[in-house]
Amino acid sequence: MKKVFLLILIGFFISVNANAKNSLHVVKPGDTLWALSKAHYKDPFLWGKIWMNNMYLNDPNLIFPGEVIEYTKYGITIYKKAKTAKIKKAVPVGNSYEKYDIAVFFDGGKYYSDCGGGFCVWHKKDFPIGKLSFDNYNNVETSTGGIVYIKTKAPVSAKRLYIYREIANHQDCSICPGSSVSTFIPIGEIKIIKRIKPLVYKGVIENATVEINPNDTVSAIYPYKKVRKNAKFVELGNIPVKLIGISDVDLTHHTGYYTFFKVPRANWQVVRRKNGNGYHIVKLPKPFTEYIVGKKIFVDRVDKNLPENTNMAEGIVVSQYKGYISVFFDTYNSGLKEMFDETKEYVLR
Repeated sequence: MKKVFLLILIGFFISVNANAKNSLHVVKPGDTLWALSKAHYKDPFLWGKIWMNNMYLNDPNLIFPGEVIEYTKYGITIYKKAKTAKIKKAVPVGNSYEKYDIAVFFDGGKYYSDCGGGFCVWHKKDFPIGKLSFDNYNNVETSTGGIVYIKTKAPVSAKRLYIYREIANHQDCSICPGSSVSTFIPIGEIKIIKRIKPLVYKGVIENATVEINPNDTVSAIYPYKKVRKNAKFVELGNIPVKLIGISDVDLTHHTGYYTFFKVPRANWQVVRRKNGNGYHIVKLPKPFTEYIVGKKIFVDRVDKNLPENTNMAEGIVVSQYKGYISVFFDTYNSGLKEMFDETKEYVLR
């Protein structure tokens, strides 16, 4: 009888706190993150805030009756698209999709990544969740199988964390002088073994593609993007870009290279965007007036002394933010003719 009364009391507590800034909700049959976000935050486009702040939810399309969801005031938010946008259905299981790493861009104030056809946005304090230390002799670097300790800023419920490295610090990459955005790429995972004490967790490194060091960033953000194998080509019309980095580091074990480009501001264009009953003028990088993640593009090297540019390769767009874009080039299928060189000029064709 006491147990029944306790369950009723818990249910009442959850119910009366449904509209509090930080409150709980027990998932019922038919619930979706889209509907819950609309009911609680008055905006269905903030479904990502519920998903990422309840880190045990591995798939935003799969929530089950009986699960307890916490609504929080802070954390991730989703960039608002037009009201006609719809939440995407679960990606079919099978061979029609491939997983690619996605870059996370940091502009000095917030972290940005692609998700659900728009941008996921984290405040500066929300993306990194803790600091690494190692259980080895020199305490400098470790790799797959190494034991690590994570000191976090808040309790962690996730069973798996992800390790990112700022591209400027990677031996195969460099950022052009004056770049205002840093690029973070995933280089490993941490499987949580146990909690040692409040805010300190023990874990083991998995799937590390380079040596991990204490300066790498630990986050709970899932670093993959599913893209159709038969991705369509998009014509961009010879948009000049600057190569700001290249890396062969990846968690999804593709054989190839992730390249990072920047569209110089001189090549941005003025765009008219509808605003209520009128229009407002914004200036955007030409290739990013549309969302091209998951599309194939051609990249050409500019040959000023020849009548035509040299076609370098075809690649999959795996991330974009403002004037920045990351593209994966498969070593075997992209027809990569030569290695990219930061001293050369390139265009997106």
